[in-house]
Order: sequence, then C-alpha cells, then structure tokens
Amino acid sequence: MFENLVVAELVKRSLHRGDGKEFWFYRDNSGLEVDLITVDPGARLVTLTEIKAGSTPKVEWAKRLDSVTTQLRPLFESQGHRIDQRIVYRGETKRNWPTPGTDYVRWDEV
Repeated sequence: MFENLVVAELVKRSLHRGDGKEFWFYRDNSGLEVDLITVDPGARLVTLTEIKAGSTPKVEWAKRLDSVTTQLRPLFESQGHRIDQRIVYRGETKRNWPTPGTDYVRWDEV
C-alpha cells in the first residue's frame, strides 16, 4: 500500500545514509494517530507525517495532524526538539498550506 511504500523508502534512505533517524507510529487510546514520527537526534528535529494516497489536498488532513502535534508537542519540546509537520501525498508540493507550519509534499520529493 502507498503508506508502506513511503515509509519503506524513508527508512531505506536513512539506513543507507547512516543518519541515525528513528521511525515511530503513534496512536492513543481515543484513536488519534499519526502515520510516521521521524526523530532526527542530530538535528534535534521531530517530523510528524501523515501519508495519504490521494492527489487532491484536503484541509481536514492538516486539522487531524494539528491535533496530534498539539498533543505531542510538550513531550518533544521538553527534550529540546523542534517539530515539523507534513503530509505526504500524490499531488503537487505546497509549502505552508493551508496554514503556516504544514507542508503538503509530493511523495517522491520526500
């Protein structure tokens, strides 16, 4: 499936580069989830990623991602990490859309 393809490519690239990134999935007991959390310890950066097979961007994708980011932000910021969020999908890349801080990124540009 599309989600597996994207995650496999990101993990493969990280292993090839030897950059030490960590990859996680998150779901809480109320069903709030994010497809991929990438922790880059060297850059002190956490990237929360939603992966969608669609080619038309939807604002509600960003709203769900914002909810997870709001919940996890205190944990990661207390450890000194910056947080980015992105949505990987089949459409064209849109930076800071629909709101600043959310990027819609074409899957092959990740």
